[in-house]
Amino acid sequence: GQLAVEDELITTGGGFVRYGYHRHNIGEQATVERRGDRVVFTQTWRGQTRVAEHDFGADFAAGPMVVHQARQHWQRLRDGGSVKIRYAVPDQLRPFAFHLRVDDRHPEHVAGRVVVRMRAASFLIRWFIDPLYLVMSEDASVLHSIEGRTLPVGVVDGDPRPIDADM
Repeated sequence: GQLAVEDELITTGGGFVRYGYHRHNIGEQATVERRGDRVVFTQTWRGQTRVAEHDFGADFAAGPMVVHQARQHWQRLRDGGSVKIRYAVPDQLRPFAFHLRVDDRHPEHVAGRVVVRMRAASFLIRWFIDPLYLVMSEDASVLHSIEGRTLPVGVVDGDPRPIDADM
């Protein structure tokens, strides 16, 4: 097989610095980089480069930083609370609001495991994106699996199509 995608998350002291990916099968590269109190999104695809800036805040997450956000708010999640995050979507050049919450009805939520659901805050966005599930140990020290939208994309008639999978 061929390499479909590579991604890289850079943090310092648990704080976000940079996230980027290269989707080899469609020739797309995208990055999200923190610059002070701003984040700069850059996407290069089909010979065009697009750039956008947005505010950075403690609720910001990109790529696997969502696991860090869940761990950071673990007690609130375990107590039945919800955590709102702004999750970077590099190919859309912006963050979208999502809610993290424990889903105790998920089939993987069994003894020794806790399932955290990441669901779009906007009803309209939920029409297009199913929730993502993080299956973690009871103390959040182990990420057992991720279920839902993945970074790799398929190609149908020359256009990228999202893939939902279990990892």
